[in-house]
Amino acid sequence: MSHAPLNSPGKIGSLTLKNRFVLAAMGSNFATPDGHCSEQLIAYYEARAKGGAALLILETTSVSWPSGCSMPNMVGFSDDCFLPGLRELTARVHKHDCKIAAQLNHSGKVSQEDTVAGRPILVPSIPAKSRNDMMPLLTRDELGNFIKMAGPDGKGPRYRVMDKGDIAALIGDFVNAALRAVAAGFDGIEIHGGHGYVISSFLSPASNQRDDDYGGSLENRARLMVALLVPSAPQWGLTSPSLFVSTQRSIASTTASHPMTLLLPPNWLKLPVSTPSMSARIATRKKGLPLPKRRWYTNRRPMYPSVNGSNMS
Repeated sequence: MSHAPLNSPGKIGSLTLKNRFVLAAMGSNFATPDGHCSEQLIAYYEARAKGGAALLILETTSVSWPSGCSMPNMVGFSDDCFLPGLRELTARVHKHDCKIAAQLNHSGKVSQEDTVAGRPILVPSIPAKSRNDMMPLLTRDELGNFIKMAGPDGKGPRYRVMDKGDIAALIGDFVNAALRAVAAGFDGIEIHGGHGYVISSFLSPASNQRDDDYGGSLENRARLMVALLVPSAPQWGLTSPSLFVSTQRSIASTTASHPMTLLLPPNWLKLPVSTPSMSARIATRKKGLPLPKRRWYTNRRPMYPSVNGSNMS
C-alpha cells in the first residue's frame, strides 16, 4: 500500500502542513498542579514533533483556570503568567518543522476540579441525573480518583445555571485565551465544542433546557459558540492562526427525532472557521444497539474543504 498521499503536503485554511499526520488532542496530565507547562509536557510534545507529525493539537486546556478543569494538571490559558511555558512549548515544537494548535476549552458540567474545590459548576441548565456505564471499565486506581468528585462536603457537584453575566464573562475568557495563544506562537486554535463540555452542553437539546436567547432553537443554542467565535476572529485574524472547531455527537442520543448529525448552527458556513473536526462515541448500554466489550472512541480530523473560502488540499 502506498502512503504517498499521507506524506504529501497539505493545507488547512492558510496553514501549510509538511504532511497529513496530525496528533489529536489527548490529555497527558503532565502540566504542573498550578497550570503551567512542565518540562515533561514540553518534552512529550517535542518528541512527537521530532517523530514527523505535521500538526499537534495541544491537549484540552482551561480558558478560566483554575475553574473549568475536567481533571488535575491541566494547562491554563487564563493569565499571562502561563505565557513563558507556552512559548517554550511552541518554540520546541517548531524546531522540528511541526505546527501546533491550542485547544481552548471550559469543561462546564464535567469540571471535576471545581467539584473537588467546592466551586460552582457552570451549566446552561441543571443536568438530569443519569447512570454512568464507565465504572466497570476503570482500574482500582482510576476509581480512587472518583472519590474526589463528592467534593469537600461530600454532597457532590454544585451546579450554577449561567446568567447572561456569566456568559459574557466566559466569552471574554475564550477571547483572552485566544490572544494568549497567538502571543505564545501557536499556529492554530481549536475551540472545543464536544464531550459534554460547556459549549457542547449549550448546543445539545438534551442538556440545554433554557427558554431565553440561548435555548430552544439550534440557532439559539449555538449563540454562545457563535458569540465567542465572531468577536475573537478579528483580534487574531481570520486565517492566521487557523481556527478549528470540534464538535461531537453521541450514538447513544440518536433517535428518529434527533438523528446523528453535527450540531452546527444554520450560519455555520459564514463563521471564520478553517475546518470542523468531529469526535463520536458509542454508548455500551443503549437499548437496541450492539454491546461491544468496551467503549470505543473515534477522533477524526478529515481533510474537509475549509468554510472561509479557501480549499483544504
